Amino acid sequence: MDIDKTFTGLISGAKKFAHSALDAHANDDEEVFLLHAGVSIERLAKAVLAKRSPFLLMEMKGNDDALFQIAGLEQATKIRTIGAAQAIVRLKRLGILPQAKDADLDELIELRNGVAHLLASHDGSFDGLTVFAKTTTTLLDAWGKYVAEQYWGPHYRLVELTLNEAVEKAARHFHRLIEQARYRLAERTNDLPPAAMKAYVEERSQRTALTWPGSRSVSLPRKCPSCRNFAALFTSAPVLIRRGSPAEAFPRRLFCLVCHLDLRTAEDLASAGMDRRVPLVDLKGERVLTEAEEILWHQLSDGGDHENVLDIR
Repeated sequence: MDIDKTFTGLISGAKKFAHSALDAHANDDEEVFLLHAGVSIERLAKAVLAKRSPFLLMEMKGNDDALFQIAGLEQATKIRTIGAAQAIVRLKRLGILPQAKDADLDELIELRNGVAHLLASHDGSFDGLTVFAKTTTTLLDAWGKYVAEQYWGPHYRLVELTLNEAVEKAARHFHRLIEQARYRLAERTNDLPPAAMKAYVEERSQRTALTWPGSRSVSLPRKCPSCRNFAALFTSAPVLIRRGSPAEAFPRRLFCLVCHLDLRTAEDLASAGMDRRVPLVDLKGERVLTEAEEILWHQLSDGGDHENVLDIR
């Protein structure tokens, strides 16, 4: 199998369908937009996977023909590869796409499939253009060779405006959550004397790291962006292990028992200044898990929640 040709074909196809999708969007042809946007994302997702390893395009069923053809041991004929949904799952496992559940991206793929089968329908609130622009930008960053302006061509300005609006929307949502949490805390504690307030905060602050062996998850103490007390940051299992350093994991959720701020999405966590991966250490910077536990938890994680990346170094 000619790997370079595979890369070129996937990326050029993704670009072609991206342009036709945005042409359709400009002409208010929603069905063509959804269909071509979904195809573009699928091809770009496969290009990113193939760049990591062509074997990531394989379906894990059927005969061995695809295995031998992708390995270049036999002449490639018709290779059956994974679909868009499975490609997205694998990109999440690699940490390329956000690990939090992305209902909007799932809906875009479902609507693409629905158009193909004459069943597409949504309530009108779905912003397919933003989902398409954000996902494509993330995948292009992972691809690493394309400049955004080169990829989008005449649609570059529209995409930039769409992404800027999405960032502003995420920031507004995050700040609303902050203000709501502060208001709720004030309602509960306004009448408390100082000593009672101090006791309330001390009791509910999460200063200790906790481990959850059943789900191979950890909760780490982190400053709450709303009340500035210590909240609990829940993580995935270890996804990056390096000799001599604590393991790192994906942040999943930040919850504060003091003000009840609850950040559940990748956008909200990013707005709170959370890194894409966090080291599994306590407030003193010491390991939460032993080295043996880090390796064991990583190895036991089968990717069933689509949030683990095999990146041991």
